Amino acid sequence: MSGSGERAPPAFHVMAKPTGARCNLDCAYCFFLKKEGLYPGSSLRMTGEVMEEYIRQTITGHCVPEVTIAWQGGEPPLMGLDFFRRAVEVQKKYAKPGTRIENTFQTNGILLDDDWCRFFHDELFAPYIQFIPIVERENEGNTVTDRSIRPEQWRRFLIGIFDEWINIVLNFDWALAGWQGRSASSPLPAALAWRSSITATSTPVTTSSNRTTSSATSSRHRWSSL
Repeated sequence: MSGSGERAPPAFHVMAKPTGARCNLDCAYCFFLKKEGLYPGSSLRMTGEVMEEYIRQTITGHCVPEVTIAWQGGEPPLMGLDFFRRAVEVQKKYAKPGTRIENTFQTNGILLDDDWCRFFHDELFAPYIQFIPIVERENEGNTVTDRSIRPEQWRRFLIGIFDEWINIVLNFDWALAGWQGRSASSPLPAALAWRSSITATSTPVTTSSNRTTSSATSSRHRWSSL
């Protein structure tokens, strides 16, 4: 570090919160929402100048060929898609030769639409989405908090995701087979075997109350470009 006599680390991780604590949900478990009160009168929007400086310093400060630009909230999509398109342009501007830049993007998913998904796929080259359920253990005992997602909710969520995925896979395979003039090779048997294992009875979890949180609002997403 400058002036301290210590060498700077070759890599580091900094999370940017472009909307501060501003979010489109009011989740009971969120510790960060109340931080909005620290900035009365603020628009809670990162300016283009601050965004560019965050990216520039993050990239130039790394001495390794891989750099992570992390976006967290609040809820980053509230900044709008153009803000992040500009962020990608800035990353290209400051990228060193041979550097790979990864973007991680945490969101509750409520605002994501086709345009956002195309952006993740075409401009961030995001290969996957990660769903993180909220499961918190009470400080004492063998129970989870009342805001934790329940096994049945998580099971229904996974099955819903699976059903969407298998329809896409089958429709694509059949369409491709028809175009190529061949019989479709269906992945259905193996896929249904997996679905059957998911639909088995969930392991019960002792909870501190009957209150539940839906899987849609309990899940967080991490997008990465590789």
